[in-house]
Parts: sequence; C-alpha cells; structure tokens
Amino acid sequence: MEFLRKMECVKLKAGLWSACVLPDFGANLIELSYDGQRLLRSPASLMQLEENPYLYGNPFLLPPNRTRDGRFEFEGRKYDLPVNEQERHNHIHGLMYNAPFTVTGSTDHELYCCYENKGERYPFPFSALFHYELSQDGLFLNVVIGNDGDNDMPLLVGFHTTFAAPKTFAVALGKRWERNKRFLPTGRLAELNKEEELIRRGKKFEEGEPLSGFYTADGHWARVGDFLMETSENFTQWILFNGGGGEGYLCVEPQSGPVNGLNVSEMCQVVKKGQTQKYWLRFRKSTS
Repeated sequence: MEFLRKMECVKLKAGLWSACVLPDFGANLIELSYDGQRLLRSPASLMQLEENPYLYGNPFLLPPNRTRDGRFEFEGRKYDLPVNEQERHNHIHGLMYNAPFTVTGSTDHELYCCYENKGERYPFPFSALFHYELSQDGLFLNVVIGNDGDNDMPLLVGFHTTFAAPKTFAVALGKRWERNKRFLPTGRLAELNKEEELIRRGKKFEEGEPLSGFYTADGHWARVGDFLMETSENFTQWILFNGGGGEGYLCVEPQSGPVNGLNVSEMCQVVKKGQTQKYWLRFRKSTS
C-alpha cells in the first residue's frame, strides 16, 4: 500500500499471520492476512481511506451508527454531536475514526497505543487503550475505555469491521430491529425472516444482493469465509451492511448497544468516575 509511506504504519507478524495498524488514523487495523489471504478490505491509497474511512479495515466507533438529530440527554443534561448524516439529520459513527493514537509500546507481534479525549471527539473525557497481539492462532484486540472525568459517562462502542467479500458467511443473529425512514430503530423487535435465518446458519455471499440490517446478538461470533471473528459478551448487537452488494465487501459490525442507544437509557452502559469498561475482538482460522 503506497500511502503507508505517508503515515506511520505498525506492521505485526506471527507465523502465517500479518497485520498493519495505523495509530495516527484511529488505530485502525487496516490489513489482516493469513498466508497471503486477506481477511479485511484494505484501501489502495490514503485518499481512498480518507474519503470513506468507515469501509476499510476495522474502524473504532464511539458512539456507533446513528444518534437521532445528534442529540441525547444524560443525567439531566443535554449533549450535542455533529449532524454528519445530513440527508437523515443524524449523527453517525462518532469521531474516533481518525483520532491520533500515541504508540506506547510495540514488538514484532504486539502494539500498545492510546488516545486521551478531552471532550473534542465525545463530550466526556475518556482514555482509549488498544492492545493488539498477533500470534500463530490469530489476532487479539483488547480495548479499555476509562472514564477520566468527574461524573458518570454514557458509553456505546462498536467496530465497523469490513471484510473482503467472502464466499460464505454466518452471523449469530438474534432478532431484527424494525427501522424507520431515518434508519433509526422504532423500538420494536421482529423474528428473523427466511433469508436472515440462512445467515444465522450460514449462506453464500451473493455479489449484487443488498444487505442492511440491525440485530440483537444470539452469540458472539461471525464466520466469514475461512475465518472466525469472536467478541466479548458486552457486544450485544450486530449490524450487517454491504453497500448494496456490488462493492466487494461485507461489514459485520459488533456494537455494545442498539442504534440510537444514547437515547435509550436502559440499553446504554454507564461508566462511573475513575472506572473502566473492557471489550475484546479475536480473529482466527475457523475450524468448521
């Protein structure tokens, strides 16, 4: 990738696995390969990544997906996020996608990096600590979010995990969230239809077949081609998206709460002053 000459890239290697992380651009895992087979969709240039930062690698989202009108209320105070989805008047995906993380340690197979938010990317001070570890068994990402402020902090996180188009995939879907025209949940849950049941059991990835939906999680795994992504149990939701089906990628996105969750207090995690919330993701070869 030519653009890596223009931005610090930390390359990791272990056995047949290789990875590349951009600390300066949200600590995004923009490349992950096994024996030359690429799992994630990688950009061809820095311009391509900047033009569509959520559709390459594994961007970190805080908060994930949409927040209605970019507004939410917490403990009697109102907060605003930028309305960056103008056509539906929502905030979408947070502002962590290009946050400049600081590398605090690295080896040929590990990376530690952190970002301290003072309020510029989310209206609560917090620290985000990422630990990438690559081994012969795959890649493990541990994330720790710490509340650095003097008050409680509402927290929803997710990853816009963007796989290179696989031959087959399966995701542990639970139920489907009904959506309105602004792509916000109505609050009603529905049983999976026949096509979604196939996704839960495993199906062929069809180029040109649109895929877009919000779901509860009935498990913490997704099998994409020959590989398995596993998540910590506090990722309770899945988002599926493929850009209409003709772009050669599949997004399988774990979230710690539902879309617009900052406006649904009972479904939003709260981190007390001085406390932390931990999450993890694992990518490995599938044994099935």
